[in-house]
Amino acid sequence: MHTTHSNSARQLRDDLRRDLGSVAHDIEELITHLGDATGDQSEALRAKARRALDGVRDIEHDAEARFAGLGTRTQRYVHANPWRVLGVAAATAYALGLLTRTRH
Repeated sequence: MHTTHSNSARQLRDDLRRDLGSVAHDIEELITHLGDATGDQSEALRAKARRALDGVRDIEHDAEARFAGLGTRTQRYVHANPWRVLGVAAATAYALGLLTRTRH
């Protein structure tokens, strides 16, 4: 059970990291292309794009901190309740064994 939550949290983290990286890349590319433009409006757009990029990076750092906190809380729970965790793992393994057992 813990492994499933751990895997889904890891997948969520990886998806979020990939999506935020993609957005950051797109914004950086936009800033680069805006560099070729001239005038006050292009400077305002570049500034807005830089703020958006900073916002994406802040979100990325915040998400990393939250996922790190999740891992820490999970570790604390496992250390505080080792017999409960072992019991759940044993019951899960037993149930999976019964479900996957072939009958002759």
